Amino acid sequence: MTKVLGLFISHAGWIALESTFSVINHLKDELQHFKRGSRSVIEYSPSFKALCDQLASMGSPTNETNKVH
Repeated sequence: MTKVLGLFISHAGWIALESTFSVINHLKDELQHFKRGSRSVIEYSPSFKALCDQLASMGSPTNETNKVH
C-alpha cells in the first residue's frame, strides 16, 4: 500500500497497484522456476536470496515452505 500513498487520483492509484502486483507476480514466477542447474551453491544462493528479499521488500514475503527446492 505504500506505493499508493500520496496519489490523489484514483486512476493513478490503480495503475500503481497494478504495476506493483505485476512485478510481484513476475518475481513469484521467477522464484517458482528458479533452478540451480550447473551453478554451485555459492553462486546459486545469493541469487535465490535476492529474489526472496525483493518479494519481502514489496510486502510479499516468501514463506519457508516455498524456499525449499
